[in-house]
Amino acid sequence: MEDICLGRQPILDARRRTVAYELLFHSTPTEPATIGDGALAAAKLIVSAFCGLGVHQALGTSKGYLSVDAEMLLSNIVELLPRDFVVLQLPEAVGSGEEVLKRCAELRRKGYRFALDDVVNRDERLDRLLAVVDVVKVDIKTASEAGVRATVQAARDRPVLLLAEKVDSLEQAEACAALGFHLFQGYFFARPEILSGKRTHPAKMALLRLLSLVLAEASPEEIERALKPHVDLSYNLLRLVNSAASGLPRRIHSLRQGVIILGRRQLLRWVQLLLYTATSEDGALTNPLIQLAATRGKLMELLAVRERPGRRDFSDQAFMVGILSLLETLFGTPMAEIVEELKLAPEIAEALLQRTGTLGRLLQLQEWLEAGEAAKVVTACRQFTGFTLADLMQDQLEALKWAHDLGRQVDDEHAAGSQTRAGSRAP
Repeated sequence: MEDICLGRQPILDARRRTVAYELLFHSTPTEPATIGDGALAAAKLIVSAFCGLGVHQALGTSKGYLSVDAEMLLSNIVELLPRDFVVLQLPEAVGSGEEVLKRCAELRRKGYRFALDDVVNRDERLDRLLAVVDVVKVDIKTASEAGVRATVQAARDRPVLLLAEKVDSLEQAEACAALGFHLFQGYFFARPEILSGKRTHPAKMALLRLLSLVLAEASPEEIERALKPHVDLSYNLLRLVNSAASGLPRRIHSLRQGVIILGRRQLLRWVQLLLYTATSEDGALTNPLIQLAATRGKLMELLAVRERPGRRDFSDQAFMVGILSLLETLFGTPMAEIVEELKLAPEIAEALLQRTGTLGRLLQLQEWLEAGEAAKVVTACRQFTGFTLADLMQDQLEALKWAHDLGRQVDDEHAAGSQTRAGSRAP
């Protein structure tokens, strides 16, 4: 099977919950590329990604936005895609001729949905395709303010969703929301907002102290004492370790029991994940930052196992680097301060601060993979001896599935707990 590089970019709703992903597929041939049949190349990607790689299973119920060129759109190949899962993106090069309009209308009748990509202004293309698309993606990095407003006005009377793409900051996201945008794409949610004098939430500081205790191999009694003053954190920890994702043979009903049964290694993992859920609005794992952190941690662990077989300490460190790499964004605190607070081992600190050492190179590989930087991913893979690009793709899908299953199971646990608590308050 031809090697595939898969990148994905989250698409968020107004509440900053992940509702879809744009899927970025790149073939990575070992020989120089040759000019061939575009539709055939697209077909290979479809079969490899959706059948061989199992992308649908890895992403669960999230929609996948996938660009299609004119050749693919007009062929029967596009109908190999699962219509309940994909949104077909129409880039500017597809045009808006009668043949394209007719084909889109035909596919819509079969259940397919469309997004109009690369919109920067209201023009004839936009006006003609508004009748057959469900989402209009506006490139706010390229579009002028007047162009954005004109596009919003054109779409206002149509049953379409407006998606702002290339959103680089929270301020841009809020401005687009005020204009009437429904969806947002970009890594604004993963960029740190570091303000002078900003205080970290007390619950998160408590978790940092708890993490320090676990790293220092403190006793279960010390860890329990650190958690007890924080009722919400205690509840969230029990919810996480009781979820099916933990793999524990029995339910845990007390903090000390949980600490003892879990053991230091598993407890360390849950505390790291808990950092992202403890003070979220609803305690859910559907937040894109949480999903990104969970996927990073798991993928780095899987690759570390391949790179250094039998070295569980190294794979544990890799998981930690992946999880901790987004704390700067979560806390709004410089990474150097977080590293100092936790008294991390030098190799972990170097990976987080400088992307050096084996752990740092694994983290850099992960970041390029997230961004869909296919050429950099291929080059980076050659620096490792324990895994190939095909191994990376296999492990990436396993990590995506793990993060998805974790979120679903924990959210189910949370919903069941909410119903139980509501029932106990009923007259």
